[in-house]
Amino acid sequence: MTMTRITRSGDCRNSPKNAFMQEVAIGLLTGAETLEASLAETVVLRRNGHADVTGAEAVRTLAADMFRDHHDVLIVHHAISHGKVGAANCVAVKGDARTAFAVVVEFATAKADRVAVIDLYGV
Repeated sequence: MTMTRITRSGDCRNSPKNAFMQEVAIGLLTGAETLEASLAETVVLRRNGHADVTGAEAVRTLAADMFRDHHDVLIVHHAISHGKVGAANCVAVKGDARTAFAVVVEFATAKADRVAVIDLYGV
């Protein structure tokens, strides 16, 4: 098992919500255990062309199965939040292949400590 090298965005220095959004994106694309504490139990993950995945355990399992150890490098270009919405745009690198993707979330509350809805684009 290889570790994914992660380059974090500089957008999060003064914003805990931006930092949380960044960790959600990293958790999704690395299968990191930090994702466990980030999801509402009724979270819904949506991907174009796929059935919705509902429930925290199902989303964590999908993230681990699809993404863990599938990237050499993960670069978070930006992680932003406003109110109950957050987004991150990233690039995953495996060998010579680069895949750009975006994660858009709706937080369960304005406090932004749990994710209620995840939209994944590009993966």
